[in-house]
Amino acid sequence: MKQRRLIITTAIFGVLLIYVLITQTGNKGFNTLKLPVLPVIVAEEMEKIEIALPDVDRLEFAKKESGWQIVEPIEFPADKNKLEALQRMLAELRLTDMITENTDREADYNLTTATAISVMVSGSKDQKLELSVGSANAGATHTFIRRPGDSKVYQVLGDVTQQLTRPAREWRSLQVYDFSTDQVLNVTISQKGKKPVIFSKTEEIQEQIVKDSPRSITPSALPARTIWRAEDRTEPLGDPKVNQFLNAFTRLTAAKISNLKDWPGKPLASVQVKTLNTKYVLEFLEFQKKDKLYLIRRFGEGIIYELPEYQGKNLLKELKDF
Repeated sequence: MKQRRLIITTAIFGVLLIYVLITQTGNKGFNTLKLPVLPVIVAEEMEKIEIALPDVDRLEFAKKESGWQIVEPIEFPADKNKLEALQRMLAELRLTDMITENTDREADYNLTTATAISVMVSGSKDQKLELSVGSANAGATHTFIRRPGDSKVYQVLGDVTQQLTRPAREWRSLQVYDFSTDQVLNVTISQKGKKPVIFSKTEEIQEQIVKDSPRSITPSALPARTIWRAEDRTEPLGDPKVNQFLNAFTRLTAAKISNLKDWPGKPLASVQVKTLNTKYVLEFLEFQKKDKLYLIRRFGEGIIYELPEYQGKNLLKELKDF
C-alpha cells in the first residue's frame, strides 16, 4: 500500500513539474534550452536608449552627468524611478520560447515594419541590444519580439510593450528641487498682504559649555551650533519647524506637470532660498479650490507644476509658525 502511494505521489509531482516548466517557458517548454541568447547589457552601464514607435516621434534617453535626460522629442530631465525600471526590464530580457518561423504571420504579433516597436540600447564597452517588439499575448504574461536579421518570432516574459508605449510627457521628471539642506544660508517667504519672512543661518558659540568647562575649551576650538534667526526677532527659530520647511523645499516633487504653457498674472507668493553659490526661487501662481492644488513654477522658467494642497501649505508657512 505504501509503495502504491509513493508511486502515485511521484507521478503527481512529475506532472506538476512538467506543468511548471511549460507555463514558465511558453508552449514549447523544453525548447528553451535551444534558444539563442540576447546580448547582455548591464543596467548601470547603459548610456542611451532609443524607442521608435509606429507613427509617433522617436523617444530617446541619454545618460548625462546630472542623470538620465529625455533628448527626443523634447529635452527634459527623465523620471528617475521610471528610467530605472526601464533599464532593469531591458537588462533582464530573456527569450523563453520560439513561437513561429513563418514570416507570413508577423502581423498576428504586430511585428510588421509598420507596427513593430524598434528598441536600441547602447552601453559602455560596446554593449548593444537591438530588438523589434510586437504585442503582448492575451494574458499579458509574455511579449512577442524579433531579433535583427532573424525572421523567427520569439517571446519574452512580461508585458514589455506597455512600458515602451508611454508618451514622452509621462517620462518627464516631477522633481522640482533636489539639493542638500546643509547648503541653505537664508530663506525669504513672501505672500500678498503680509510682511516677508526672512530667516538666516548663523553659527553661535555655546556659552554654557564654555562656562561649565572653561579649562577644556581653547579659543580656537570653541563649540558652536547652527542657529536660525528671523529678522526683527531676538529669539531663535525652532529647529524642527525650520528643518521641516527646508526638507519639504529642497526635496520638492510635484504631483503633475500642468498643461498650461504660461501664467500672465502675478504670483500669490514666492519662496527664495539662497545657498553659497545658487539662488532658488519658487513662485506660487494660484490655488485652485476646485481641484485643491497649487500651481507653481521655478522663477524664470515656463514649466508649471501642480502641488496638492497639503504640500503647498507646508511651504507657505504663516508668520506665526516661525
